[in-house]
Amino acid sequence: QEEHFFPSTAPLLAFAAAPVYGAIKFVHRDVPEMALMFFARLFCLAIPSLLVLLLVRRYLATVVATSLAGAVTLAYALGTLAFSYSEQFVSHQTTAVCAFACFYALWRLRRGEWPTWGYAVAGLLAGLTVAAEYTGALALLPLGAYGARRARGGWRKKLAALLFALLGLLPPALALAAYHQAAFGSPLATGYRFLNDAGYQGWHQGGFL
Repeated sequence: QEEHFFPSTAPLLAFAAAPVYGAIKFVHRDVPEMALMFFARLFCLAIPSLLVLLLVRRYLATVVATSLAGAVTLAYALGTLAFSYSEQFVSHQTTAVCAFACFYALWRLRRGEWPTWGYAVAGLLAGLTVAAEYTGALALLPLGAYGARRARGGWRKKLAALLFALLGLLPPALALAAYHQAAFGSPLATGYRFLNDAGYQGWHQGGFL
């Protein structure tokens, strides 16, 4: 029987690196590991992390003085784990990028700067947060509460906001369920249940996420 190996963690980062792998393979038939890791980190982690810094600074500039917003953004970029995680092929920074981008979308919607369909963007980013790291689901609780509390308009607009958010959430949720079904035999099964290292399996047999 043919064996297959899959990541034990959520698959978003692996799928995001697939086009990078394809591009390198197109140029270089035998994909060099060092080249793959360099360009995968660059395009899947470093560049998204740099882009989200623009969102962080723009948000902070409305809360504190512009100079202080720049200083805090710089401190976050260079003085926290965001710096080291944006250079490693692990999903922690990817989760942070998606979660903050989701908050940023909700914040712009609260200010009336985006149309109601922008909640679909927030929903999509929320789904990508979980697809990047299963425990990212914990971030959706405060984000959902913030979005629900700050939604503008009467109940009709709030309902429309909820429907758009669910519409945006649906594609990554279905894609994640399809991946679990194909890889592990159930839409609710994750790689943690099938760890190749038996010593770690006990850590993932019970508890939430």
